[in-house]
Amino acid sequence: MGRVDAPSRQVIGAYRDSRGDQVHVALRVATCPVRDVLDAIPAGGVLLDVGCGHGLFSLLAALDDPTRRVVGADLDADKLVEARRAADRLGVTDRVDFVHGHDGALPLDALPEGGADAVLCVDVLYLLGLDRAEALLRAMARAVRPGGTVVVKEMGFEPAWKRRFTELQEFGATKVLRYTEGEQVELVPPELMLGTLADEGLSVRVEQVDRHHLHPHLLLVATAPVD
Repeated sequence: MGRVDAPSRQVIGAYRDSRGDQVHVALRVATCPVRDVLDAIPAGGVLLDVGCGHGLFSLLAALDDPTRRVVGADLDADKLVEARRAADRLGVTDRVDFVHGHDGALPLDALPEGGADAVLCVDVLYLLGLDRAEALLRAMARAVRPGGTVVVKEMGFEPAWKRRFTELQEFGATKVLRYTEGEQVELVPPELMLGTLADEGLSVRVEQVDRHHLHPHLLLVATAPVD
């Protein structure tokens, strides 16, 4: 389990309208390498958070850097309602926008001309199937400006026991509890993610960030070339 720092506690407290959503967000903070993800996002600029859900990382990114503007996009309109309420409580509505996304398309009209400075995607690709995951990776790579950064946090394949635990847990979340949107659970091979981003011309580094966690967290940080 990860350490829950003061900004994370502040964000968790902002979801007090729904006990269920608050517990879900708290569990996300406790089980995800939050600081590793946030530290990978470049300072300032415009951040697009793809598949933002309840807006956890959008809000943490805004609190982490007061010079940053964040656009969070998700297919689940109900989660976005809670995200907007939390943003209002945290006093960041002037820097955080939540938009209802469309399947397979990024809200490019919500970004400045030239694209985002950074694109973030946390635990989304495994819900899409490999073809759609690859398509989304390519779309994210094309949505960043020259010199921009794509940050992807997904589950890796090793160690095997962590992978099996993750697949069983996510099957329950998508098929049994239906708390997570998604038709299937299919972990995306790291080589596919790395290869796709590299094929789009980005320089990619991959880091295993699962120490002290039950899940095989994998972090990819890809930088677009400067024109």
